[in-house]
Amino acid sequence: MIHGRQDGKAAKIVGLDELRGLAVIAVMASHLPAAIEPASPLKTILGTPTLGVGVDLFFVISGFVVFPQLLGIRSQDRWRGVPAFWIRRVARIAPMAWAVTAIVGLVTLFAPAGTVTRGDLMASALFYANAHWAPCFEVARGCGNPGLLAHYWSLALELQFYVLAPFLALLPRHWLRVLVLTVLFIGAFTLRPWGGHLWAFRPDALLLGALLASERIGDRNFEAGAFLGPPHILETLLMVVIAGVLARFAVGVGSGAVVALIALLFA
Repeated sequence: MIHGRQDGKAAKIVGLDELRGLAVIAVMASHLPAAIEPASPLKTILGTPTLGVGVDLFFVISGFVVFPQLLGIRSQDRWRGVPAFWIRRVARIAPMAWAVTAIVGLVTLFAPAGTVTRGDLMASALFYANAHWAPCFEVARGCGNPGLLAHYWSLALELQFYVLAPFLALLPRHWLRVLVLTVLFIGAFTLRPWGGHLWAFRPDALLLGALLASERIGDRNFEAGAFLGPPHILETLLMVVIAGVLARFAVGVGSGAVVALIALLFA
């Protein structure tokens, strides 16, 4: 689905901003059913596909865009640029995330006790919300209101990937392939029901995005999306809906395979 020029510069990829925008809209739409009357047909329409799969599309894009930067640092700066990379990533994500966390914390001072816990706020501010909320998704005790801060699980996973990505860029391309395929294989045979405990730990899409970038830069004859051409927004929307329907089957024994398949679909 991602298509672009063979110059290693993700900024020039055709349609990338449109894909990002669609991913964001899908995620926002996935939260709308909670605010709609139960009897409304719109609630049924929006709730049938699990549009939260937009997160996985965004993860593929993030891995694809960020990894070339690290490969450039490795070849040019001899890794002196890695701290600057980490600072840029944190500066891009943290200020707004911290601002929202602070606002939620202040608002809940005047709300009924237990709406948000101190642990919720700490997990959001320090970006380990996926580890914090995973047991909460399984109805563990001591959790606050998941509707307020649980969505930070995706920010946490993305920032954790950015911490580890420079070390992935050290790997030769064939070893990166082995690592990504191994993670996909293990994940496919792991119980990861949608919205369940291990659902909050799914690096599949981020790793696939990084692998696509590595292949695109390392092989001048490789071009992501060469068979499909530049993605049309309606084609991409259809893929999101298909992935959203697939997510409905992410239950029980086959849940891990569905999560891996959704990541592969977007990649």
